[in-house]
Formats: sequence, C-alpha cells, structure tokens
Amino acid sequence: MHGLRGWSVQPTIRHIGVAAAMILLFFMPGSSFAVTLSCQKQNITVTAPDFKLANRVCARAATSLDLLASCNLQQTDPFSIEVTPVLPSEFGECFGVFHCNDDLVQVLAPDALSEAIHRSGNFTNLPLDVLFDSLVTHEISHVLAFQSSSGVPRTSAEAEYIAYAMQMESLPEKDRNAFLQAHPVTQPVSLMGLNDVILSFSPEVFAVRAWTHFRIEGNGCEFIRKILKREVNFPTQ
Repeated sequence: MHGLRGWSVQPTIRHIGVAAAMILLFFMPGSSFAVTLSCQKQNITVTAPDFKLANRVCARAATSLDLLASCNLQQTDPFSIEVTPVLPSEFGECFGVFHCNDDLVQVLAPDALSEAIHRSGNFTNLPLDVLFDSLVTHEISHVLAFQSSSGVPRTSAEAEYIAYAMQMESLPEKDRNAFLQAHPVTQPVSLMGLNDVILSFSPEVFAVRAWTHFRIEGNGCEFIRKILKREVNFPTQ
C-alpha cells in the first residue's frame, strides 16, 4: 500500500482553544510523551506527541467535518485520532489508516510523514504542513463514509474515491493547482480510470482523477451518495 491509503477491517489553525481539556499525559512509542485531548464541540478524541499538534488536529477535524457535512457525510459515532511516529507494519508505506472496527484513525506525525514521503516518493509536490492537514481530512472522510454507508466497500478504489476527492477539495487553491499541474490527467475522467490498479500504481494520479471526476457537473455530492448506497460499480482494473 502506498501514500495516504488505509482502511483496516481487522478486529482489533484556528487557535489554542480548539481542544477542550487535557485528559491524559503518557508515553508514546518513539516519542517522549503524548497528550490526549477531547476536541471541543466534537465527539472526537485526539492523541498526539504534544498539546500544540493535538490542538491542530482538533482544528483540522472541525473544518473537515464542515466540509464533509456539505456532502451530507455526518458523524454518527465518536472516534479517536492518534498522531503516531509509526503505523502498524502491515500498512507498509501508508501515511494514515482508519481501523473501522476500533473507531480509530492513525496518522503519521509530521516528522515521520516527511520521512515516509521521501521513502515512497508520493505527494512530494505538497508542502508538509498542507499534506499533514489534508491527511487528517482524508482519514476522517473514511470514518464518516463508513458511518454513512450501507456496507463495506467492494474495491479499494470505491473506498478511496471519497477520501481522495475530499482531501483534494480541502487543499488550499494554490497548492491544489500546483498539484494538478504536476499530475495532469486526460479529460474527461471516467470510472474506468478509477480502479485498483491505478490506485496501487500511483495514488497521486488516482487522487487527481477522483477529484476531477467529482467536480464534473452532475457528479459531486450526488455521486458520493450513490457510492454510499452501493449504486456505483467501480472496476477492479
């Protein structure tokens, strides 16, 4: 697995006042300590290496929920976000993962994310802070899609379409335009170009194609609704 992808089915910046209260202070593998915060006015708990980063994730979660709500993706259950120096080994070069059976999102901390970008060669065209914020949006999209859907995605492409489309939508316009210029796609984009093979070969190309397809008149949030209702069949190759 490469880049931002990650969906686990195993059991298993506004300002400093965004997060409500510090709940715990404890050791996290690979770092000196971590804090856990309950995000204000959100049913989300964030664990991160420091208070500033935890607040940043809470702030990003708030803007992500607003964006997703505009596409009728609503949070129905609480979940947790863990900013970590390392993901479980089975997720290879992923930058983040949603453990759906545990209501848990894990994303790489900025330093670890920077190293993962250089190892994988993916998403090098985005500034680190912009990529980190969009990674949070990407994984929260997985959470809300899971909470809103009528079943488990039938293909990886089906699972990732919403997450990548929302991630791209969340980017600052200048960064999105620069990313689009670095990864041009042939128009028009059809579902045949949004399959598991393309996703595996180049997450960046898949991301651009997903967003471009999403922005086609008549698609957008209505197409996401069809995905969640299992009215769309994504090709596997």
